[in-house]
Amino acid sequence: MRVNIIKEKGKLKLKRTCEIKVPGEKSDIRRLVNDIVKFLCDCNGCINDVILFDIKVVLNELIINAVTHGNKGNIDKCVKVKIGITENDYAFFVIEDEGEGFDFKSFIEKDFEIEDTVDFMQLKESGRGVLIVKKLCDKLKFNEKGNKAVVLKKLNKD
Repeated sequence: MRVNIIKEKGKLKLKRTCEIKVPGEKSDIRRLVNDIVKFLCDCNGCINDVILFDIKVVLNELIINAVTHGNKGNIDKCVKVKIGITENDYAFFVIEDEGEGFDFKSFIEKDFEIEDTVDFMQLKESGRGVLIVKKLCDKLKFNEKGNKAVVLKKLNKD
């Protein structure tokens, strides 16, 4: 699927954005994800339940990975989460940890498509979340270091 994002002078044309700093604990991630979904619904109105489920899984996976693997559970480190909605109804999420990053290239930059028939339970536990996130979003990119993920997800089906 090709993602067309409205840009104005090199920047996304945005309706609204929000930025949150998440302390290095996993205990409040569910509430945080629910707050993010509420923000999206407040900004964009009704969003399909399937899309909301996908967003919850994507955010859960990326934030838990950032806290657990990126920051290695260090409660003195934070995870930054930026959320926004573009004018053509894409949600975007930027999740950045304070860790050393990881070799995302083995998961993302290879030219392979995840088939609908893949049994995720048969995959190695390490890295399964990244494959699931890639399958559920329209676009997934990492910075060169591998400690920042950027996700685009269409909020309505055309």
